[in-house]
Amino acid sequence: DEALYFVREGASRIDLGWSFAAWVDPQDPVIDELLELAGIDASEQMRAPSSRAGRLERARAIWLGLERHGLRYADDSAGISQGPVVYSQRVRLLSSTWGERVANCLDGSVLIASALERLGVGSFLVLVPGHAFVGFYTDDARHEAEFLETTLLGFAGRSQPAATGSVEPAIRQRALEGFEAARRAGRDRYRKIAPRLDGRHRPDYALIDISKARAYGIMPLAVGRGDRAGSAPVAFSTPLRPQRPARQNP
Repeated sequence: DEALYFVREGASRIDLGWSFAAWVDPQDPVIDELLELAGIDASEQMRAPSSRAGRLERARAIWLGLERHGLRYADDSAGISQGPVVYSQRVRLLSSTWGERVANCLDGSVLIASALERLGVGSFLVLVPGHAFVGFYTDDARHEAEFLETTLLGFAGRSQPAATGSVEPAIRQRALEGFEAARRAGRDRYRKIAPRLDGRHRPDYALIDISKARAYGIMPLAVGRGDRAGSAPVAFSTPLRPQRPARQNP
């Protein structure tokens, strides 16, 4: 699938970057499978975590579920057209990413954002030239955030899925080490590019807040097709660009 996210013609600029949120689908059946591997009962009514620790724990569990499934990063250029007039990007559906157990940076970011939204954790996509990563807010005011560098998916080195109860402690440990490495790498990358997320450097640098996109009416693709009309949660708060990464202690 192709996402047209920016058009430049003469002095005219049409920014369609919010459309990336359509690939973030918290109600996709893939998310049920992911949460099961993460050890989270998706059948229960999920309440949004109120603490930084609670949000971080849910993100950690999602990462572990991805490692248990055997998802790994693959360096695959997703660009179709990078200007100077039309900018578009190929974004795979969650079912394709999950089934093939391979994700480029944008595919992995969309998958993680979908699971975070399902669990009530506010998330966003960060787009930089030739790359994307995912972030999530760790406070109610949305002034602090954590970031995950999805190029580190597959850190645990598994190529086949395993039942939650049979994952060896060493594999779990490597997966959690990978999560911490992804946090550090994501935080470092964000600090370097944060000054360019001021809206003046689009489309090369952009932060796509999922809840804000929902408020703008950008629903998951399945909802738009009528597959699950009205099933996606909508948050009408006005989120802010994170002022700073969250403090580094767990």
